[in-house]
Amino acid sequence: MNRVLLGVLALMLAYPMVVEGAVTVGSREVDNFGSSKKVSAPITFDASYVTGGETVNANQLGMSLIDEVLIEDSEGYLFDADIAANKQSVVLKVYRKSVGGTGVSENVTLKDLDAASGVGVQVYLRSYDGVTGHFEFVSPTNAHGVASISGTLGSSEVMIYDNDSAATGTVALYFDEDSATSSDRFVAVTPSTEDIFVPTLKNGRAIKVNYDDAAATNGVLVYFDEDSANAYDRLLFTSPTNADGTAALYSGEVESGDDLSGLTVNVVFIGK
Repeated sequence: MNRVLLGVLALMLAYPMVVEGAVTVGSREVDNFGSSKKVSAPITFDASYVTGGETVNANQLGMSLIDEVLIEDSEGYLFDADIAANKQSVVLKVYRKSVGGTGVSENVTLKDLDAASGVGVQVYLRSYDGVTGHFEFVSPTNAHGVASISGTLGSSEVMIYDNDSAATGTVALYFDEDSATSSDRFVAVTPSTEDIFVPTLKNGRAIKVNYDDAAATNGVLVYFDEDSANAYDRLLFTSPTNADGTAALYSGEVESGDDLSGLTVNVVFIGK
């Protein structure tokens, strides 16, 4: 047997594909730094999702503890990682971006301010895949910003990224306070003509930006005030009714038994 084949066999033995429960951990790439390590691996789900998420154990990854998890959005789904208190496992929750999701009790609040356009900076929506996206603004201090979200699952945040070219290749974000569906109040003329979902920083939720070809007529522009001492007062708009606005976050967790076979997501695990 030649040295190349021996080397391949050695790698397969060191980092094999691991199947446990309802997920398959694919070939792992391991980077060691000091006493910690980073393990990158594709995670593939099976034909019967379990509501509440699928568990990946640290030993499946060749790790003893998991400190942090980074997940790529994939194929129109959003993902959330819930690390166990003992750090020996993580639950991966899957949220469907399309039909089936509903507004939930976590809310984004927009502060009504007549001088919103003078106090804040306009917010734009950018999407690379026509499914998910993020918010941008031109920060006067060249810094990213966050706005708080509150609800039954505790405080979360949404990121507004600083970009000097925020107005290029994006669409303006509007707020329609008259929408009867509270999770449909953020609107934009999205290039894909589809709704866009902006993930929050935890809780597996997303802000839904509803496609509306008359967004500028039905809504008013959204602004961001990075100087506000209260993170929940940083998103601004000028309300036609002089009232603060709220928009429910969006949740579309995959239902128990749903077939996710073939769904693969790239995940980075950091720990020991």
